Amino acid sequence: MNKNLIGELIQIENRYLPIIQILENKSEYKELYRGFMTFQSEINSNPDILFLGINPGDGAFNENNNKKSSKEIVFPKRIISDAAYLKDLKLDWFKKGVSRGEFIQKKWFAYDWFENKEKINNSFPARMIDLLYSYTAKLHPDKKSQRNVIVKIIENEIQNKIVYTNICPIATKSIKDLNGIINKLSKEKGIEKIIGSNDKASPSALKNFFRQRTIDFINEINPKVIVLLGRTAYQDLTLFNDYKGKKMIKNQIQLRKNDPTKYKIISFSRQGNWSPLIDNITTAIIED
Repeated sequence: MNKNLIGELIQIENRYLPIIQILENKSEYKELYRGFMTFQSEINSNPDILFLGINPGDGAFNENNNKKSSKEIVFPKRIISDAAYLKDLKLDWFKKGVSRGEFIQKKWFAYDWFENKEKINNSFPARMIDLLYSYTAKLHPDKKSQRNVIVKIIENEIQNKIVYTNICPIATKSIKDLNGIINKLSKEKGIEKIIGSNDKASPSALKNFFRQRTIDFINEINPKVIVLLGRTAYQDLTLFNDYKGKKMIKNQIQLRKNDPTKYKIISFSRQGNWSPLIDNITTAIIED
């Protein structure tokens, strides 16, 4: 792990800490807030792919609170300045039972991520696994029919060349809840100082704060390709609104006016079943 890179990322992450304190300590957020998570995978410098979503869901919150007898709510706080979290940081998609699993006669059966014939527990990680399999098979076409070999390549090689995070690290059950939190935060006393704004705070100013920190992360990590997971993620990062009925977009985009750096960006619509798009997505990732 690149300690200099981690140090730079922690400095960026530290700008979030006052917001975490507000969310955890004020009762008006408890119905909406489901935790705080920055990076959700091992952090790799110059990764082949940066997967970027809107915000974390409520899976970790449910996992933390459904299994305990106490009524006290525990909000997961997964930040890389926490040395214990950083040490064990692994992509959840590969954890047993996350993508595939089922209850049989009230007993839970968790399946490994590569057991693709078993019942899907969560369609998002299951499809992301399918995407990584398609991507790896195209990188190694001579091994495409050897599924066990592809699985080993994903485990030993591909996992070390991808990063997964979100534009906004505030975990919620839905985008509606996230927007509710952002609206409330914009009215907090002193929030202008926290987000570095000279003007009166607004929901758009809060969104821009998270966008700018994401661009800071991107510039430090320097990915070869950014895959934006959904139309909203694409619009929030690029500020473009050019989907116009398209299922997928591929572009070279400059993220800041004063920085000429352009990133290869691919985005796809997650509405409905997007499995039929996987072949086109992985081809676009590999193409120059």
